[in-house]
Amino acid sequence: MPELAQMDFPLGFIADQLNLAGPRAEGYHITSLLDASKLIASGKEVNPDDFYYLLPKPGGGVEDEWDEMTLGMMNMGRIWEEASRAAFKARVERLGFHVDLPTQSEKDGVVVNVDGTIWTHNPMTLVAIQESKFRFARPHDPRDNAKWMGQTKGYCKVFGCLSVWMPICFIQTRPPLVESHIYMVNFTQREVDENWQMITKTRDYLERLRGGNRT
Repeated sequence: MPELAQMDFPLGFIADQLNLAGPRAEGYHITSLLDASKLIASGKEVNPDDFYYLLPKPGGGVEDEWDEMTLGMMNMGRIWEEASRAAFKARVERLGFHVDLPTQSEKDGVVVNVDGTIWTHNPMTLVAIQESKFRFARPHDPRDNAKWMGQTKGYCKVFGCLSVWMPICFIQTRPPLVESHIYMVNFTQREVDENWQMITKTRDYLERLRGGNRT
């Protein structure tokens, strides 16, 4: 029988080599606030420190915070984000738009990280936010995912637009199927504003629980 050797080659390492996004800033991130809002609305107790992101300590990282399966799925999402970036840019530029790189911003004490931004030329005007997703599920309408919609409406509020373009890859096993599409979702200003009001109310509630202490 032939000899066999095995070397570690984790998905997190692969995703890190592809990553174009910068490090996450400390603070309240919009996805965490959406998770907290759902728990608060259901009447469950929340620990405010669970929703305030702190930079990993030396020798630590997100690997310490998630189980292996969850971490693997998250890393597949990161790999899809970077693997699809050039193709998304090429597809969108055929329509006459410009695609910019990932960026991080903050508004009202809430941090957001977007996968990219789409602009018109001459003059440069923001058209939409890019938000990539990867799902082990059958293809479905992204508007049915409340968290995705809350997340992207928050991005629109921070960056000052009303649209999100979502390159999404779906993989299902029964029956085997792989599909990817770009979904373009347009919100109303009222939808964006009401969502942001909910997000900032959640931030205020968590801050009161923490006594305003961010250290």
